[in-house]
Amino acid sequence: MSLPTVCLLIAIVVLLGAVVLLVRALANLNVNAEQWERMAYRAHCLLWRNGRRELRNGTYTGQERAALEAKLERLASEAERIFSKSIRG
Repeated sequence: MSLPTVCLLIAIVVLLGAVVLLVRALANLNVNAEQWERMAYRAHCLLWRNGRRELRNGTYTGQERAALEAKLERLASEAERIFSKSIRG
């Protein structure tokens, strides 16, 4: 075989290896995205639970209580959105 043919074969093998590595990296990113979604859902639930406890035990004026309840409602809806997104895949 001539030198240009050998160089071409080596280049093809290197490119195929790069494609394989790229596909593996993208698959790994997908797994990491799922892990991040689970962690975000847990964090939202934990914040909601702690906020409800604070709301129950704390002494707040009417406006402060309403503002905290609104924040907790947003946390709950965000957690629900994350959870439904992770179920749908």
